[in-house]
Amino acid sequence: MAAAMQLAMQAQAHNELFEMEQTLNLQYNQGETAELGGLFTSYILKCNACAMRSLESNQLGDAKELLDKCEHLIEEVGNELLANNRETYNKLQATTFNNLSCYYSHESSWDEALRFCTRAYSIEKNDPNTSPTDLATSHLNMCAILSRMGKHSSATKHAQAAVEKLEQGIQAMDGTVGMAKLPHFSSKGFAQQDHVVDADNPYPLLAIAYHNLSTTLSGVGDRKGSKTAMRKALTLAKKHLGPYHPTTATISTAYGSRGPPPAPPPPL
Repeated sequence: MAAAMQLAMQAQAHNELFEMEQTLNLQYNQGETAELGGLFTSYILKCNACAMRSLESNQLGDAKELLDKCEHLIEEVGNELLANNRETYNKLQATTFNNLSCYYSHESSWDEALRFCTRAYSIEKNDPNTSPTDLATSHLNMCAILSRMGKHSSATKHAQAAVEKLEQGIQAMDGTVGMAKLPHFSSKGFAQQDHVVDADNPYPLLAIAYHNLSTTLSGVGDRKGSKTAMRKALTLAKKHLGPYHPTTATISTAYGSRGPPPAPPPPL
């Protein structure tokens, strides 16, 4: 029943995409480009969302086709339709590159995954409106990919950068924060749309960052530093996610194990 409902929702989303594409093509070919920026933005975002749902359902060909279409349209048409809104153009590019990185990670094509993740980060770090949480997430993505490639020293640098960005964001915060919704650790990776992080509450993500830092430190032989980082991860997870959350359980198991911590989770 759940699978049938999911397929029905995907079919509806694809129909909506088709209708939006028809409208875009019609108005664009008629030269009505002045007001198309908003519709184009909505189309690219929906296209990305459909691609990630397809990836989650293991419909890899569909996911890749949609993401390739987004990349092509942003470069070929977005420059014109969003000429006066470079911020939106950059965000659409970064979103698409991040999702392409997620796709290639799913395929274990780590070089391509790293290439697209790096392209997304290059855009985000030059955008003054990018939050510390978003920058930290990109660092964690690169950390996970580099760990899969066996490049533990480089992965450690990105894990440390993620911790620094999140702690800087926390220091700049005012008032009380709410609870963030985070994904479970998974050997298959995180689907982009399932990883929802409240930019006002970076603590749960900081727990994941310390977990990844612990893993990479173990990979370079720093077992003392690894244990310290894992202890911080567990303290944060218990406080901000609760003792029974799956993420807390994963960190608790890693902290209590006698051997080295498990590999970092795949990209977000």
